[in-house]
Amino acid sequence: MAKTVPCPECDAAISPKAVACPHCGLANPLSPIKSSIEDQIAALQGKLRQKKRAEKQNAGTHYWHGVRNSVTVFVVIVVGVVIFSGGLRQDVIDIFSQPLPIFFGEEEPKAGGVSIFEVDDQIDWVEVAGGVIKLNWTARAGAAERLVTLPSFEISRSEVTVAQYERCIEEGPCTYPERTEGCNFGREGFERHPVNCVTRAQARLFARWVRGRLPSEAEWEYVATSLGKTRGYPWGDETPTCRHAVLNLGGEGCGTGTTQPACSAYLGYSREGVCDLAGNVWEWLDDDFLRDSAKLPLDGTPFFTDKEVKAVRRGGGWASTIPHLSPQKRSSVHPETESPELGFRVVRRAPPVLVIQDAGVAEVAPPEPDMALHPEPVPSIDATLFEGDAGVSP
Repeated sequence: MAKTVPCPECDAAISPKAVACPHCGLANPLSPIKSSIEDQIAALQGKLRQKKRAEKQNAGTHYWHGVRNSVTVFVVIVVGVVIFSGGLRQDVIDIFSQPLPIFFGEEEPKAGGVSIFEVDDQIDWVEVAGGVIKLNWTARAGAAERLVTLPSFEISRSEVTVAQYERCIEEGPCTYPERTEGCNFGREGFERHPVNCVTRAQARLFARWVRGRLPSEAEWEYVATSLGKTRGYPWGDETPTCRHAVLNLGGEGCGTGTTQPACSAYLGYSREGVCDLAGNVWEWLDDDFLRDSAKLPLDGTPFFTDKEVKAVRRGGGWASTIPHLSPQKRSSVHPETESPELGFRVVRRAPPVLVIQDAGVAEVAPPEPDMALHPEPVPSIDATLFEGDAGVSP
């Protein structure tokens, strides 16, 4: 039988090696273990804490090792693309040139970055439903509004770019624009910027090449006001910033001193998805300058006169201040002007529709260009040239 000793407190038989009496809990003075149960528990808890700290440190080390390895793999892939393809693809560059959101501070972002819609050397046509717009440019008091009824038509989503105009020079009848200081044509990296420094005649030649023409004043204002609504700007009534337009805010061109890529002012789109109707470059219109809107054609076609006249520009440019960005702001200019602030966009008739007939479905032939406005012969045109999807409202 194992040797026992009596507990000094309750006289219960306990082992001389017991730390404490199991009956009353009194510490055994004869036990060779000098630490109490509380001390042993505290020691165990300390060991557990040390173990957890070590595991946490190891986990952090493994995480950063993983990040380092992922970055290494990414860099190797990018270097491989550069070596084997002769440079980064444009879509890879575009990913890293996206504007970052601003969560703190009042600093305005500069216009630029990546367009919401891809802009290349083809025209992206946006379909515009017909409707009625009220126009009144007459300075005299009490002048009646001119009600103009517009049929459906299409307008280029962006102002015509350097790349688009260059294609017309290479494959069509277009002539070289002015190439002095501030002109975009021929400048490296400006292919997606709007072409500028062109006369109205040069702009008309490009428009005829794509089977269109320059917008009339009625058409342009109709689109810039989201189909004839009362709006302060193409995007609505919000005060313009460099998110809305490339303008003279914080310096010309939003501090860049020049134009920016087409459609890069990402908050400035109209409801129909047309960009840069305010800012970047002023736009040539097809009309001769008219002071009284009461003389405008009721069908929305351009106004012409046989007299020596000035042309019309609209929309404001990269050197314009906020008041010039209003859709109602008009300016006269000599037709032969070649200005770094002046470019253009184009319009054309709506595409053919399908008509239900008794014998089935027949497609209506596309209409001829508006050649009554410009009787000169049309240059040869590639039938597949500048095919763009109809615009979708954002």
